[in-house]
Amino acid sequence: MKKEEFNYTKAMEQVKSIIKEIEENDMDVDAMVAKIEEAAALLKECRSKLTHTDEAVQKILDDIEK
Repeated sequence: MKKEEFNYTKAMEQVKSIIKEIEENDMDVDAMVAKIEEAAALLKECRSKLTHTDEAVQKILDDIEK
């Protein structure tokens, strides 16, 4: 099965949704930890995407300067 392509915008929307859910709901510690872990995993993917994008842009700029 093909892995679904990562979408930065959707991931950030999910993180915002998780934060809102944590802030607005009185959840037990286990549920909160699970939500925080989910948000952390999404943020890790976002960081990776930004790093990859930055490297790609830098490569393009380097190629233009040559």
